Order: sequence, then structure tokens, then C-alpha cells
Amino acid sequence: ADESGHLKIDIADKHCHYHVEESDIELSGGKEWLYNLFEDKIEEMLKKVANEQICDLSSNAIRKDLASALSTVEVIIPLIPDVMSLDLSLTANPASTESFLDILHSGEIFDVNSRSKPSQDKPAFPSDSEDSQMFYIWLTDYGLNSAGQTLFSSGYLHYSLTQKELPENNTLQLNTSGYEISLLLPQISKSYPNKEIQFKIYPSSPPSVQLTEEAVELQVQINIELHIIQDDSTTDNVATLQTTLQLAGSLGLEDSRFIWSVSSFSSQSKLLEADVEDLDMDIINSALSFASHAFIKQYIKDKGSEGIPLPELGNGLEIVHPTIEHGEGFVKIGIDLAR
Repeated sequence: ADESGHLKIDIADKHCHYHVEESDIELSGGKEWLYNLFEDKIEEMLKKVANEQICDLSSNAIRKDLASALSTVEVIIPLIPDVMSLDLSLTANPASTESFLDILHSGEIFDVNSRSKPSQDKPAFPSDSEDSQMFYIWLTDYGLNSAGQTLFSSGYLHYSLTQKELPENNTLQLNTSGYEISLLLPQISKSYPNKEIQFKIYPSSPPSVQLTEEAVELQVQINIELHIIQDDSTTDNVATLQTTLQLAGSLGLEDSRFIWSVSSFSSQSKLLEADVEDLDMDIINSALSFASHAFIKQYIKDKGSEGIPLPELGNGLEIVHPTIEHGEGFVKIGIDLAR
């Protein structure tokens, strides 16, 4: 690996061996009897030239053509334009054994506008000599957590919800005099009658992912700010809630698709601050828990059942016999390629 994380390749001349065991030439013409007197010498001369030139040509092709091609391979892969990219640069020289080649990539997902040092140290991979499949790809919670850190710091996960953002066929009224708000937040309805409401929703800390042998565990803390939209279009933040979502599930492969399932899901909310008194947090917590299960959990389950198709490689190649294995801090995916 070079300083930029590209794969660097070279060949030592002493390690190149090419040997022409035998050659056979036929000489014809008016002086054929004379030519054939030197047939053996000509054959030996051609064998010597071939043995020397083939190694030179091979070495030059590797040093120039292949090395040049490898140096231009993209090691920074955009994931979300202008938001985050994946760093696939090499972090160490490839290690080879009799049965496989081990290549370590960074795997860091970073903010393209402000790259900072990841909060989590890069993991040390456990030794693994399995070689029953052509390729093994290791996904770590380091990579997933660097993605969470990037989405958090970039503000990509900030949302604003008003009546305008709701679907046209929606019956929910984001108004202090609407039925739902009057039922859940009567104190706010009395203090701010007939006012439009804006919810500002954003994570209060980076999402946390932990990969174990049994499950994929995710925790997200979300702040929900309730703003009253005044007649002059300014807004007043009258309450801030914090909801902690915890879920666990597993990844799998089915019909050439990545799928996932949810085995546990919980939602717990608390009041951080409010400009009105006596908000009933029991009712609010129950309502947010119901909404989280009905919408967030169900959305994750539906997407998991739908799955994500394995990538198409083109050039007549396809991924076959995919496998997936959970471990402490990683998920290992094995694949074979076929035409």
C-alpha cells in the first residue's frame, strides 16, 4: 500500500523465470541444406532471446501498465452526495497465504465537508483462515458508527414537520385546537389557542450500533421540539422532549437479497424543558411509544422484509452462494462469483 492507500505492485527481476524447453524451426529455400547446418544454433539463440525478453516484457507491463491502473482506482466512494463518503484506502500491506489474500481497508465513513477523527478506534480483526468461498467481506460496527457520527454532525438527520409536510389524505391536525393536540397537550392548547404547530426532530447524539454474535443492536436518542407558529411566522419553542429508541435484530440473506428482522423494540420519552406547567408525561410517553411502534418499528420491519438486492456486477458475472455470519463487532459476508 502506498501513502494514499492505493495498492502498489512491483516485481523483482530475480523472481521472474521463463523457460522455453525446446523449439523447432524449419528452414527452406534454395540453400536449405546449408541453412540446416545451423538449425540447432539458431534454435538455441531464439530460446535465449525469448527467455530474456518475456521476463522484461512481463516486468514492464506490471511496473507500468498495471501499477498505473491501480494508482487511479477510486478509494473514496461517495455514499450521499455532498454529505458523506466511504474511505476504502488500504491501511496496511496485503498479507498473503497459500490459500488467500488478506486486504485491510479503512472502512471509515466521513463527512465530506468536515472530516474529523472517528470517536471509535479501528477494530482488530480476529484471525480467520476460512477459505471455502472466493471472497469474504467484513463489515464492522466501527464503519457503521462512523456513518452515524457523520450523519449526526452533518445535520442530515434533522427534520421539520408542519401541516404542509403531511400527506393530503392525512387526518392529523398540527394545530393547538386540533383533536389530537388538545387531547395530549391540553395545557398548550389553552395557552396557545388555534396556533399552527411545528415539530423539529433531530438526534441529540450519534446513533450507536453494536454488532454481536446474536444480534445487531441500535440505540438512537431523538429530541422533539414543539414550536408554536405565531401570526408573524416566527416560532416559539414551548416544549422539548427526548425519546430513546432501542432495537435489536438480525441480518440475513434470502433469494439474493439482504434482509433483516426486528426482535425487540422499545421507546422511552422524557421532558427536557417546557414553558407550560403540568404536562402529563405518562400520556405523552404512551402516545410517543405507540407512534414509534406503529410507524418506526413497522417501517423498519417492512423494509427488512423487502430487503436490498445484492449488487449486479456486470460483465457476465453474478454473485452466488452468499453467506452471512454474525460475530463480536462484525458481520462477515462470504460470496462466490460465477458466469
